[in-house]
Amino acid sequence: AAVADGAPSELIPDEFGIFGGAVGGHILALLRELRMPVVTTLHTVLREPKADQRRVMKELISLSTRLVVMAERGRQMLEEIYQAPPAKTDLIPHGIPDVGFVDPTYFKDQFGVEGRVVAAHFRPAFAEQGHRERAQGPAADPGGVPRGGSAIL
Repeated sequence: AAVADGAPSELIPDEFGIFGGAVGGHILALLRELRMPVVTTLHTVLREPKADQRRVMKELISLSTRLVVMAERGRQMLEEIYQAPPAKTDLIPHGIPDVGFVDPTYFKDQFGVEGRVVAAHFRPAFAEQGHRERAQGPAADPGGVPRGGSAIL
């Protein structure tokens, strides 16, 4: 089943052991009680799982509406090792696409940060006006050296 746009859902970022219990199995108790779609991002897919790791992963797969992996090899391993249904798994490649260089000056001019070092990151929940002002900080330190800034996109 697909997750409908705008429908309430639970997003689980899974990495072996981060949820406590034997091989991270505590997350299963939560998932068994949820009454909404569950999208699980699998950062690690073990090629040679121990029996308890296999059991937890197979139940995690069963309780998830969708699975997300970041490499084609992860998708293959889910299908071959854990018998995950292919239609349940989505591939969202890790990293960024390889694109040609564009002079950043063009974009800095558009946003009024020309001549400054800018670190851009994506955090919609963190993009409050107050944080944006704090992140950008003063334009120069007391010695007149331009400071960097942060752009929350």
